[in-house]
Amino acid sequence: MILDADESHNPDNDVADGDLLFTRLSGSFEYVANCGMVRGLDGLKVQYPDRLFRVRFKDPRFAVYVELVFGAPFMRALIETGAKSSAGHQRISIGTITAQAAPLPPLT
Repeated sequence: MILDADESHNPDNDVADGDLLFTRLSGSFEYVANCGMVRGLDGLKVQYPDRLFRVRFKDPRFAVYVELVFGAPFMRALIETGAKSSAGHQRISIGTITAQAAPLPPLT
């Protein structure tokens, strides 16, 4: 089913520069919970699909750092232990992602 613009647009689902998008569903554990920061929208209105989670930090300075941390081997190992598999799809919950302890840099 294809939705027209009036049916599908929900401003709560718009992404903004600095948001992190995490893969919540993949055919491979390797891609579950990969994240990337949204950059260069230049005012473009874009929404994210249901296979992704969006994270928006109260303090956007954390986004670049967290993007790097979630690509680090220690974090990938933690994520893969929290991922679940069903019907050939690997999934992760937003709770598993947000429960991960990540060392934070000083902001000064």
